[in-house]
Amino acid sequence: MATKLSSSVVAALALTMAGCATEEGLTEPEVSSTSTTATARRYEVRDLGTLGGSYSFAFGINAGGEVVGVSATSTGQEHAFLWKNGTMTDLGTLDGGEMSGARGINQAGDVVGTSGTAEGTAHAVLWHQGVITEIGTFDGFGSSEANSINGVGQVVGYSLRAETGEAHAYLWQNGAMTDLGTLGGPSSMAYDINDAGQVVGDSRVSAEDDMVTHAFLWEDGVMTDLGTLGGRTSHAQGINADGDVVGWSETVDGVTHVVQWSQGVMIDLGPFDGNQGFALAINIKDEMVGFLSGAQSGPAFWERRRAMLLPTLGGPGGDGDDINDAGLVAGSSGTTTPGEIHAALWVPK
Repeated sequence: MATKLSSSVVAALALTMAGCATEEGLTEPEVSSTSTTATARRYEVRDLGTLGGSYSFAFGINAGGEVVGVSATSTGQEHAFLWKNGTMTDLGTLDGGEMSGARGINQAGDVVGTSGTAEGTAHAVLWHQGVITEIGTFDGFGSSEANSINGVGQVVGYSLRAETGEAHAYLWQNGAMTDLGTLGGPSSMAYDINDAGQVVGDSRVSAEDDMVTHAFLWEDGVMTDLGTLGGRTSHAQGINADGDVVGWSETVDGVTHVVQWSQGVMIDLGPFDGNQGFALAINIKDEMVGFLSGAQSGPAFWERRRAMLLPTLGGPGGDGDDINDAGLVAGSSGTTTPGEIHAALWVPK
């Protein structure tokens, strides 16, 4: 399991929710007995801290509870981190690079993400036993990002194509990067991969309309369009060991609903008490995490396809970005300092 949206998008969403939601409504939401927002499972939240700066975001967690993400440093840079046994370690950057961010981690503790280069671009990287290696780009052109790594060391993300400058999803294994193509449009991005090598992401479906993006499942060389709920867009963000996929889709009215694809069938999990939902990850128990946006906003957890808000670090905003099979959740949360977000770990009580 790994993370999805780019760190800048997640940060913007988290800070937006921090600015428009109330602390009281997030910390321990009151839900009526008729509400569709469940409170079937309770979590306690832990602050993972920072690398000396004012903010941090957690994006991935493995079976052992090791967490990866990005944090501001005391010098104002952004660096990838690995949090393990209560300690946050700076993973550093490529030689000459000024920034890095970790996106996913597998059971062996291998970490993937992005690092700045001496030339000023951002390239996908792998940290193995603390040593950073450049995954690179298509044809050495432009930038790339690594979003997820599975148990056998396959990595997915996106890289720019030299001939068009557009991003394409890739699968990297044994030192080689394979272009996964698109659904007919000029661009695609891959966000997650399971141990069976199934990849999920999203792709534009035509060159004419840059607003039409569909979720895809890539398997054995074939990219399948997962469709929408009647709207223009859908996004597949996470996949579990059974091949169940989660994300979200617009309806014909332009409202965002959480969706789950199971055995090729799209299941509409709907909005929640008027709140739009965004699911980012799913574990083997079909427990899902993400965030809600609306009157009740913040990091969210789905159990039996019903949503609940997770407790925060005292402030509004944040999201649940990844969940392991034991139910540990990694993500970010608003703190008691206005506008400040910290990486967080949610532990089932």
